[in-house]
Amino acid sequence: MTADSTHAPVHRRLTDALDIELGVAAALASAARALDQAGAMAEVERLRTAVREHVAALAALGLNPGDPSPDTLAATERGGRPTQAISSAQQGFAAATRAYADLYTTARVLCEPEVCDLAMRHLAHHIEGLRVLARMLPGALARELNADGLFCRCICPSCGIGACLCVRNSIAVVADAWGWPGLPIGDGVELRSPPRPGSQLAAADIHEGDRIVSVDGTQVRSNDELQAALRKHPIGDTAQLWIKSSTGEHGAVAISHVSDWP
Repeated sequence: MTADSTHAPVHRRLTDALDIELGVAAALASAARALDQAGAMAEVERLRTAVREHVAALAALGLNPGDPSPDTLAATERGGRPTQAISSAQQGFAAATRAYADLYTTARVLCEPEVCDLAMRHLAHHIEGLRVLARMLPGALARELNADGLFCRCICPSCGIGACLCVRNSIAVVADAWGWPGLPIGDGVELRSPPRPGSQLAAADIHEGDRIVSVDGTQVRSNDELQAALRKHPIGDTAQLWIKSSTGEHGAVAISHVSDWP
């Protein structure tokens, strides 16, 4: 695409979008080095693949991606704290949604249908990126709190045995505030943070990413279903959990109902 008087506004916005994509790529590279949440790396790599495709599509229009600056390379190597890495990537994705909205409108007014299609595809990817990163943030923050020696203090039945639902609740609340889908209803209740040290699930070698599939043979798929199943037992009584690990293995764990709200 040539930057003549007719196409110059579109070309300028394409160049802006490319600059932002390169910044997002650097932020995601930093996040990939900083995150160690179960499942987070796969999500980040999926986002990185989409951004690489964006850069290639923009370069195919004759734009020059250039080389990463020393500052970009340094940021990629540092990694940093997970929440900072996620926030940096979120800022890039948010800037990209604005850039592609501008690009789409300009291309529509100046009748550039191919650029309109590109802008809409990339805009949708960046909005999905914001969703993914928003889901990651509560878990990343919980892990940073854990590293500082701070763990879930909730005394609800689930948190009492080490299956913290507070992080799961935070993910759902953040998603709801944005009007996005919350936690998926699927095969059991996935732990989105490591069990509290000293808890029954920690002693049973249960990890973040493992799923509580059933309680006493009754399937549980949500926070409410897990809490209700545990509350069928009085304090001190024993319940049988069926656990599916993140590696696909299954096993039974006996726990005692130890705490609840008065």
